[in-house]
Amino acid sequence: MEASAKRGISAADGDVFLPAQSDVPQVARLDQALRAATGSAQRLEIVLSNGEHMTLPDDVQRALALVAREMATGNGVAVVPVHHELTTHEAAAVLHVSRPHLIRMLGEGRLPSRKVGTHRRIRFDDVMAYRAREEEGREALLARIAQESQSLGLEF
Repeated sequence: MEASAKRGISAADGDVFLPAQSDVPQVARLDQALRAATGSAQRLEIVLSNGEHMTLPDDVQRALALVAREMATGNGVAVVPVHHELTTHEAAAVLHVSRPHLIRMLGEGRLPSRKVGTHRRIRFDDVMAYRAREEEGREALLARIAQESQSLGLEF
């Protein structure tokens, strides 16, 4: 992939990588190869410029497969370490809530944070765990509503 595909848009600790239009067919081929290899006994290798062959570790192969899958459809991808701390603005964007709502959530203790001077910082992994818990709660509520609707003979 060309270096021009990398854009300097800040996304937590890293950049957002957008595929150049000319790279999409090649990324789609990579996506197909990674899909075929992921979950099988097949191991992928890269060849370094000095001719050395290096086998990709399982986790790197899975991560690369996720990146290629998104980029093959033209989506940008950001890589963020799980221990990275987000600003309140960044955390609110990840959770799709307003910043004032996030501040209230922090004040209520629904999400852990720490203060750096007068600013709050929230760990990325805490934000993702909160988001997963909220999603599980929504799914459980939806299932309960569907079950009650069926028991009452309602259709939706």
